[in-house]
Formats: sequence, C-alpha cells, structure tokens
Amino acid sequence: MSLREKEIVAVHEAGHAIAGWYLEHTDPLLKVQCVLHDVISWLQ
Repeated sequence: MSLREKEIVAVHEAGHAIAGWYLEHTDPLLKVQCVLHDVISWLQ
C-alpha cells in the first residue's frame, strides 16, 4: 500500500471517529488508532 493510499484510509477512518463523536446514543469515544494489518489477518 502506497503512502498516499495509507493517508486516504487514515482520513476515511478519522471521518468515522468524528461521526461517532457527534452521535448521541453511542458510547463515548476514548481512543482512535489506525493500524495497518497485513492481508493474511483479513483472511482469518
């Protein structure tokens, strides 16, 4: 995955965190992290 693709994914995931922050009926947001997993972990 290229550096640009990683950046796009990170921004996308940050959008999920921001949306979750503003939702009323959810648990409070405590921590956000972006960890790249290799393809093998997706298959397990």
